[in-house]
Amino acid sequence: MTSDTPDAPVVALRSSSRAGRELSIELATREPAGEGKRVFATVSVSDALGNTLIDCTWRDVDLTDEARKLDCELPVGVALPLAISGHQRSTASFVENPTVIAVDTGAQP
Repeated sequence: MTSDTPDAPVVALRSSSRAGRELSIELATREPAGEGKRVFATVSVSDALGNTLIDCTWRDVDLTDEARKLDCELPVGVALPLAISGHQRSTASFVENPTVIAVDTGAQP
C-alpha cells in the first residue's frame, strides 16, 4: 500500500480468502487515525498477467473508524496468482461538495 503522506496511519491487509470465484479482502489501519484525521484507500486486484480486475477494484474506501471487508466475484478463467495493491490518502479522490464555477448557457441537452 502506497501513501500520499509519510506520517499517515499505515493501512494493512488483515486477511484475504478465495473460495472458487469469490474473493474477500479485509483492510484496516494498524493504529487509530487520530483526532481529525481521515484515511481513504483505493484497492485493486490484478491477475498473473498484470490485468486489473475491474469488478475487484474499490475506490475511496473509508478506513477512518473501522476495518472494511471487501468482496468480489472473479471473472471466469482468471490467471492465478492474484496480486492485491492499493494507495491510501487523507482525503477522498472525489469531490464531496462540488461547486459550480461556470454555466454554459449555450449547451444543448
